[in-house]
Amino acid sequence: MPEYGGNILLPQGFRNYEAAGQVAGFQVRVVISYYRGVPYSLIGGFTVVVDGIAYGPEMISFSVDGVDFIPLAELGSRTGDVWEFGVRAYLRVRKDGGLSRGMHDVTVVERVDVPYLPFTTENAQTRRLALADKGRDSRIRLGVSLYSYQIEYLTHAMSLEECIEAVSDMGADGVEIIPQSMIPGCFAHDEAFLRQWFSWMGRYGTKPIAIDAFNEENKLFAKLGRKATFEETVEIQKGYIDLAHRLGCRYIRTQSTDEALLDVLVPYAERRDVILGREIHAPQSIRSEMVERIVSYVQRTGTRHLGLIPDFGIWQRKAPPTVLEMHIRDGASRALVELAQELDAKGQGLDAVTAEIRARGGNPHDLAAVRRICTNRYDDPELLRGILPYVCGFHGKFWEVGEDLRESCIDYENPLRILVEEGFSGYINSEYEGNRHIQDLGPVPGVEQVRRQHAMIRTLVEGFEEERGSR
Repeated sequence: MPEYGGNILLPQGFRNYEAAGQVAGFQVRVVISYYRGVPYSLIGGFTVVVDGIAYGPEMISFSVDGVDFIPLAELGSRTGDVWEFGVRAYLRVRKDGGLSRGMHDVTVVERVDVPYLPFTTENAQTRRLALADKGRDSRIRLGVSLYSYQIEYLTHAMSLEECIEAVSDMGADGVEIIPQSMIPGCFAHDEAFLRQWFSWMGRYGTKPIAIDAFNEENKLFAKLGRKATFEETVEIQKGYIDLAHRLGCRYIRTQSTDEALLDVLVPYAERRDVILGREIHAPQSIRSEMVERIVSYVQRTGTRHLGLIPDFGIWQRKAPPTVLEMHIRDGASRALVELAQELDAKGQGLDAVTAEIRARGGNPHDLAAVRRICTNRYDDPELLRGILPYVCGFHGKFWEVGEDLRESCIDYENPLRILVEEGFSGYINSEYEGNRHIQDLGPVPGVEQVRRQHAMIRTLVEGFEEERGSR
């Protein structure tokens, strides 16, 4: 008969939970290991094993809504309630103090009494999962750009609600959304969607922080043989401001820097109480004309509704291994990629490295890898100190966080130390970039990767705060 032992334990939902103001245990999410839904009375039970320690049925409670939890011993009397096929249920395991932040080996053993045969199925699945555990409060807040879950959303592995719940599950509360990705008819301001949106915010204790706005006007009318007029550009960008206002977002990640446009949009944003945040994205530097232009505008006008959004990608030390491995799978030569890295480390520029790889028979995939390797730049984190008064938030770009809770190529330590030293109070919204570069390998671990990143950031921030407090 069909069984689903390899799909019992879900990557989302692994966290500690509280009761009476104290951490009382931990939680995982599961689906039924059978091909149909069954009454609760036919749920044969669960065992949860974490890091070699088994927690039996007497320690576990079950819920399909995440609100009402039933001790496993009581399920046998619940003949009228059904665990539907595909519904993601919650298991809570009692453990005073919960689990520590970091990586854990988690196994769930699930049993189902077969309704028409005299036996019980038993299936198990093990995952290595990161628990992000919020810990003590910090001035630095964490959120998630739902860009991080784009593959899960695209493949219907997660709904929008489940993306929001995943933010809450790791102890974060900020939500950043790309409206065209996850809000059908986003500029229509559908009242039913808005009610649902704020209902989710209330249920999961999350806050709308930001939306991503784009410059559609650059190409919108290209096939008509013309460019957008100034007035058309203004209306397009006002649409984003209106949407952010309706969603309750604090700021917009904007790409607008034209002063004439800002002269119209900033007052409009002030009336809507939405901040226009210009992203500092690699290969840009903090010390750039664009940043100077934004800072000068704010200083001259005194507005509090225009600012900067540094992206952690400007502190990237080397080309992302995740991307280089993708190029190799696509047909690049590992030997030539490694040679390009060596030449780049010796200070040879893009043109010289490209010529050398081409001379050795490099194909288009090799040359694409060369561009990744040779166009990387690392900005000086110390420059942050001068612009923090103008920063409305950060994009926490990352490519891959390993089981050692370290990012593969981006410096988080030095910028975070500066944020703690300067007393920054605001959001870092995770932006998982590795997803689209590994989707050919199988299911994309977006939830797990963001959880690891949050565990990394919280551990670093707490360490820097302790250092600061001990001085």
